[in-house]
Amino acid sequence: MRLHIWLAQSFGWYSRYMWVPPLLDPRSNGKLTWDLLIMFIVLYSAVMVPMQIGFPEIQLGVAAQSISLASDILFLLDVVQNFFVGFYTGDDDNMVRDRKLVAKRYLTSWFLPDVLAMLPVDYFLVQESAADSNSGSGGSIISNNASVMSLRLTRLTRLLRVTKLARLIKLRHLAMKVEDALDLDAVLSRLTRLIGQVLLVTHVLSCFWHLIGFTTEDEGRTWIIDAGLKDEGVAVRYLYSFYWVVATICGVGYGDIHATNTGERLFSMITAIVGASGFGIIIGNLTKILENWHREATTRARKLSMVQAFVRKKRLPRALKVRLMRYFRHYIAKTSAFDERELLCEFSLSLRGEILHETYKHTFFLIPAFKRLSAQFVLDMAMFIKPLIVVKGDVLAREGGMGTEMFILNTGIIEIRRTPQESPDWIVVLEVLTESAVFGEAALLHYAPHANSYTAKATSDLFTLPKEDFDRLIEEFPDAEHALLSYHEERCNLYDCVFEQTLARYRVFMISRNSDPVSVLVGLENLYPTLTVLLDGVLKSYRSVPLPVLQALDLDLSMGVSVFNSSTEKNNMIALLSQQSQATTLFRSLWQRVKWSILTPINPLHGGKFAWDVFTSALLVYCAVAIPYEAAFLEENVTLSPEMDVVVETVFAVDILVNLRTAVTPVEGSGRRTMWREYLWGWFFMDLLSALPISSLVALTMESVQDSYSSSGSWLLVHSLRLLKLSRVFKFLHSLQREDSSTALGVAISTHHTSARVVRLVFRVSFIAHSLACGFFLVARISREAQGDLYVADTFPAGHNSHGDMYVYFLYWAVTTMTTVGYGDTQPKNVAEVAYISCGVLVGAATFSYVVGTLSIIVEELNEASETFRARMDHLKAYLHERAIPLPLASRLRRYYEYYLLQRDDENEETILAALSDDLRSQLVLHLNRDVVSKISFFATQDDTCVSYLMGILDPEFCTPGEYVFKEGQVGRHMYFLVKGVAEVLFK
Repeated sequence: MRLHIWLAQSFGWYSRYMWVPPLLDPRSNGKLTWDLLIMFIVLYSAVMVPMQIGFPEIQLGVAAQSISLASDILFLLDVVQNFFVGFYTGDDDNMVRDRKLVAKRYLTSWFLPDVLAMLPVDYFLVQESAADSNSGSGGSIISNNASVMSLRLTRLTRLLRVTKLARLIKLRHLAMKVEDALDLDAVLSRLTRLIGQVLLVTHVLSCFWHLIGFTTEDEGRTWIIDAGLKDEGVAVRYLYSFYWVVATICGVGYGDIHATNTGERLFSMITAIVGASGFGIIIGNLTKILENWHREATTRARKLSMVQAFVRKKRLPRALKVRLMRYFRHYIAKTSAFDERELLCEFSLSLRGEILHETYKHTFFLIPAFKRLSAQFVLDMAMFIKPLIVVKGDVLAREGGMGTEMFILNTGIIEIRRTPQESPDWIVVLEVLTESAVFGEAALLHYAPHANSYTAKATSDLFTLPKEDFDRLIEEFPDAEHALLSYHEERCNLYDCVFEQTLARYRVFMISRNSDPVSVLVGLENLYPTLTVLLDGVLKSYRSVPLPVLQALDLDLSMGVSVFNSSTEKNNMIALLSQQSQATTLFRSLWQRVKWSILTPINPLHGGKFAWDVFTSALLVYCAVAIPYEAAFLEENVTLSPEMDVVVETVFAVDILVNLRTAVTPVEGSGRRTMWREYLWGWFFMDLLSALPISSLVALTMESVQDSYSSSGSWLLVHSLRLLKLSRVFKFLHSLQREDSSTALGVAISTHHTSARVVRLVFRVSFIAHSLACGFFLVARISREAQGDLYVADTFPAGHNSHGDMYVYFLYWAVTTMTTVGYGDTQPKNVAEVAYISCGVLVGAATFSYVVGTLSIIVEELNEASETFRARMDHLKAYLHERAIPLPLASRLRRYYEYYLLQRDDENEETILAALSDDLRSQLVLHLNRDVVSKISFFATQDDTCVSYLMGILDPEFCTPGEYVFKEGQVGRHMYFLVKGVAEVLFK
């Protein structure tokens, strides 16, 4: 009995899954491949279906019919397949497998467009036309031998093919799925979709414009007959249709092709409306794309420009200005261009941890001190750290000062010192940190003054953790505080040991001046055989300290005698000083100076590098102007200036050597391998092409061609060599994208971010207009030489056909086209010119949209501060009007609020102060409030850290004459500091 039941169940299971396919995963690679295939079929249909509708004389041959049939079959299979594809809801990783829900979801979404797209209407309605096409050439794609009756029938029935354009509805959906699956660049994909949509709409309108003007009768007047295109082929008529649509939707409207009857005029109005509406949509979309294009570099440049504007506005001293800009260049380069903390908080805990681990796995997570802490605490702490850069001599924190952050050393050299109370002139070095270390934790654990001073002895890369963020973490992870306290106590004990040992040697040394030094030193040698210092948390003798670290430390005479007072340490010191002396002696020789200058990396922020970048940029501008002009207007092997070509090629060759020696950043990456790797994997190949002596190569090749009477292949080689000059144009376009702050020119550009954007905009638009003008003349000249056609330059008078006159004429066409004016006095004379003008109009319209979008962004940035002030004052006025405040009180409120806004005149000040380190923030706050600090006697007895902290929490307040600050009997909520004016204290 059980056997029968099992057999029945097995047969039922087999019958069920034998005939019902399993559900497919929409995220699988197989489904992605299928979607790609369907997307290509949709693109094919988007091109072919409008052509079949708009050009009735086109008859499909066997090959084209086979492709069309295969497309319909694949769409039918796609409809069937969609009933067996599961789906996901929201963030749920479990696929919905209920077949009823799957079918219901498909029937209510994409089913109707898919069914309309797969209906084979042409096979049911065009049997006579199909019979005529079969009588034509069997394997040809297009046959123009159909009868008049067949064409009339085809023209009517092919309008039903519009249903197949329903496939286009799914194109955007498929493209977005592929974009997400392949992780394509979002901005580039969006720009590609926008260009594709414009071309697709233009293609469809072109086909319908031809359909309206197409006729097989000699009577009547249409735009095709009026333009003399009736006897032309399909390709020529399509090209002229495309040309008219492009000129219409882009607002140019040359007028050489125009409507001639009522139907054409109606269609022209519809096309113009579509073009005007679409043009506005294009400008809006292009503006958003421009905002996101190179968003990272643009955001960083905008931040640096904000800091530069703040520095100029506050008129900071030069020394403080240099430190601030150096700090922010490093800070902006090291931090994310986006709001990283807000973005990370939107991820789950595990995903956030993976992101942070991948970001800091080579720096932050390698610190030994953090191994005592829980992994989750370290991950959360990574969200709050800030990058910090210091150079040799910078003091991170001073002994006795209040600290509000903990320091985490990545690379560099940090010296930790302490001063004995008995002798403030003595300096005791407690520890030398070189990498992956933590210090300054006492300020966060005890909120006590620093017991030591921390000084950078070399350019160092660090992270800082503010106290408010640390306290928030400790509340969530109490065990971390005990681990850090234990670590801090161990460090303090080691510091005390080193401190006492070094002080003992100091004392003995001072005593030895007035007594027998030999006996005292011998006794000290027995007591302390080797003087030790902490090196990255490990007690070591000074003779074990690496020489590069020892060279970075200050070797004062008193320090040297007290530290290097044993024979071994003295020998080490003598050897060190002798090496320095030898290096100084050798450096005096000319060869050593040359060798030193060659091997030393070039600082990208050096003034000489800035001058060199400006010079090479000027040569690139010359190349961008000369190369298109030479290609279009000058004869073979003729250049504007052979001498300039030699200068350009020489300078670009030297520029390659300069780039190979230029450090990646002023702080890190100055090693030769790092510099070479970054450059070789970057723009080395393009720079190499631009430095080739192309003019000389072309001249030599042409001489050999003329001498040997070579074939056309040799001439092709000559033209190919000449095309290599375009690499210099690409290099020019690359230089226009320069937004980084790692070079002197990049810093200068980012310093004047808005002005630089305007200059770049002018350069780009001018280059596009120049290229369009030269390209138009080149196409016209080639078409005349190749086919002997009439070309646009033939309309020039005999005495006004010089290169200069023709260049101005074609530049006039380019500018009027780009600005969508289109006077119509420059019209194409042959097919090649029509094709070029069609492309030129599209490029001009895109440029016009780009200019409008960029200028709107720039104007918005320029007026941001004034608009914010005006908007706040308007809000206050509206509020006072709403509450019906009396006029005298409203006037006082407006005066107070205006004063308050003027005191808070810089919206970015709080952002800048929050990003600074303790020491820089203290110096900046003291300078910005120096007038206030000098007028408050209470601040005279406080240290700088305390004063800067108090100034950060003080709020400005303004009182009009006769106004009470507070009245007797009121509960006091604030403490007031009088800075300016007179206050009267009254008693009842």
